[in-house]
Amino acid sequence: MPDPATPAPIHLERLRRLGPGLNAFEARFDPALLDDIRRSWEQDLQPLLSSPTSSHYLAGGKQYFQALQETSGRYFVASYGDYPLLWLSSNDDATFAIYRRFFDALAISDDLKQLVDCDQRVVMYCGFLVVGNQAPAPVWHTDYQPGANAYTLITPLYDLAPGHGNLLFRTEAGEGARYRYGTGRAVVFGDGFLHTTEPYPPAPELRVLVSMTFGTDKMRYWDVLKQTVATQSGYMVMPTGEVRRGPLLAGTTD
Repeated sequence: MPDPATPAPIHLERLRRLGPGLNAFEARFDPALLDDIRRSWEQDLQPLLSSPTSSHYLAGGKQYFQALQETSGRYFVASYGDYPLLWLSSNDDATFAIYRRFFDALAISDDLKQLVDCDQRVVMYCGFLVVGNQAPAPVWHTDYQPGANAYTLITPLYDLAPGHGNLLFRTEAGEGARYRYGTGRAVVFGDGFLHTTEPYPPAPELRVLVSMTFGTDKMRYWDVLKQTVATQSGYMVMPTGEVRRGPLLAGTTD
């Protein structure tokens, strides 16, 4: 008889582990699933961020953590310190729903339930576009503290330009490795995954990534989880399913 204390084996159908011992995976999907997010980017954000009058948003040197008024509050803009990278998060019910539809269409929840301690469901906390046109230096970090029971997904909205940086990470042995972004492929990672944007010089094209955070529906993990998800946006879905509006915490580095 199997030992009841022995964890059940993990058989992932939609997620492929990036390497031995890594809490990081790849998911593949039909790129057309991003069409609604592309429309939101092209209507709400691309005209603004492509305008020379808005170059200050992408220049670095200033921290942002506020509703983006130029989008009538549909998006919230956050940056970390003076690094020239913007996190543009869904900031109302309708915009959040665009990202939620993409998350649901990925059909990875059954796999995630084997990785996350949850009662009933995996909760999507927030959806983002991560936008920049340069990465001056690596900023090595993990997204979550140990035990957060949450994951981040990142996938490019469009194919990266030749000069854009990819994702650098450390293997279980501590060696450097590169994950190459591509449309129709997403990287999904949780706590313990050390990574950074690959540095690249100023580029004429914007580098636009889709990102989402999701994980446990148990509030017992909130004290750990909030150290990440409560610092990134002005709108988020709590593990309970309750929507929280307004900045919860600000000023910490992701």
